[in-house]
Amino acid sequence: HLLAVLPNRAEILLLTLEYDQARVGGPPFSVPRAEVEALYGSRCSIARLEAETTDQVSPHFFAEGVKTAGESTYRIVKER
Repeated sequence: HLLAVLPNRAEILLLTLEYDQARVGGPPFSVPRAEVEALYGSRCSIARLEAETTDQVSPHFFAEGVKTAGESTYRIVKER
């Protein structure tokens, strides 16, 4: 739906969290790079601006065994 309502050349700043969702469900939900590319890749250019691992996870995640998570920042530009 987002791609349908955004005009061409619109820019999106997307922040994602990646973790083992088999251990604990979201929210927030795990969004791996492959999913970002599958959702936006056919109509947008995608640049991952930053990616890092953090140990600052929610207490609920930590209690379920998720000790670290990946955080990524993407710049997505709608091309068509």
